Amino acid sequence: MAPEEIPTADDLDPNMVMDALQLFIHRVKNDGLHDSRGNFDTILIALHNERSTKYQIDAKYLDDKSTRISQLFSRSKSQYEDAGYEVALRLPRKSRTLTPAQLEDKKKQAQWAAFAEANEKALKEKKARAAEKNRQ
Repeated sequence: MAPEEIPTADDLDPNMVMDALQLFIHRVKNDGLHDSRGNFDTILIALHNERSTKYQIDAKYLDDKSTRISQLFSRSKSQYEDAGYEVALRLPRKSRTLTPAQLEDKKKQAQWAAFAEANEKALKEKKARAAEKNRQ
């Protein structure tokens, strides 16, 4: 028995993800677009919403479905390889930044003391290994 498809609220397909990557790379190279996952997602959203007659998606939807996007991209790469063209590119990475205010909030959490203590110990061990390596 084949696994059932999990219902989604989109019309995304492997070709749409590859089309978005191709347009993203073109715009980064030729238009000076910043190379970021957010900009890739914006292009994918626009392509999807332009082509779909049933669904409209947004950045939050894509963020929640990032694994699905990766799976569709892998499927598209396989399709290209089956046609005789190897694709070595990857999707732009998602990067999350930690702001100073967020760090201060984390320091107020109950588990922070144990984390900070373990991290301090690991830093001392790392520095000791580096110093030992430099002596050799």
